[in-house]
Amino acid sequence: MLSLRAIQPLLRYTTKTAKRMPNTTITTLPVPEMLTTDNPTVEWLVPDFLPRQSCILLAGEPGAGKSFLCYTLSLALATGRPFLHCPLLPKKVCYFDQENSYPDCQAYLQWAWHGLNCPEVGPIGSNLHFAHFQLGGPNWREVAIAHVSQSAPDLIIFDTATPCFDIGDENDNAEATKIVATIRSLQSISNATALILKHAKIRTDKEDGYTIRGAKAWAGAVDSVIFHIRSEGKAKLNGLRNTRLEPTKTRAFGLKSTVYIRPDSVKKGLMLTGGYSTSIFSC
Repeated sequence: MLSLRAIQPLLRYTTKTAKRMPNTTITTLPVPEMLTTDNPTVEWLVPDFLPRQSCILLAGEPGAGKSFLCYTLSLALATGRPFLHCPLLPKKVCYFDQENSYPDCQAYLQWAWHGLNCPEVGPIGSNLHFAHFQLGGPNWREVAIAHVSQSAPDLIIFDTATPCFDIGDENDNAEATKIVATIRSLQSISNATALILKHAKIRTDKEDGYTIRGAKAWAGAVDSVIFHIRSEGKAKLNGLRNTRLEPTKTRAFGLKSTVYIRPDSVKKGLMLTGGYSTSIFSC
């Protein structure tokens, strides 16, 4: 048993801390209620892919099509159009693009819009908050807070991590951990889901062949890690390649099975078709 003398320093520290934080409120989870609830409640932005309030890392090689995939996702969510054949309800999206030039950005948006069969632009104006080259400096946190507070999004997309978060050393685990903590604070503003785009690299010493480029803390700090991988073989006649989404880390809710994606040329655009079988590649 501890003596009074042994715990006196702790008592003094606690008293001083309490005086500095007079308005601190301590909250706890209703564990008994959580245990006796039949089905845990989860809201899906994209069924079996993006649960609300989750922090997800999407990693892929340069040129795999991460940006176009997320442009299509953003427009589909903003308009309630299906995404990879998943039915969606209209949601608000805040997209931070620190990767693509303005001409590329406009081209990708138009291709994705035509690929979704040109939904009405009215909902896009109110539901898609597109911030182009707004982050990237030492004050990126303050700028991000301003955008998220203004747009109150259901989904926040960062394209891509290194330029968005002004990362000086990609291998700095401490910096990566702090960044994810900031992202979670941003999510709490509107109970949003966060999707972080990151570059991946091929590793010959691993069976799966892919790993996140830079700090390993990214994988540990987020809720889910998904790799966007180009299929082997030659490109299609339209120059595009089939790809797949490969989950390597998932908590209770999130993507658990591989999703195969086929890009098809349509008039003035690109349409993405998704499924859980490679049979979509032969369609």
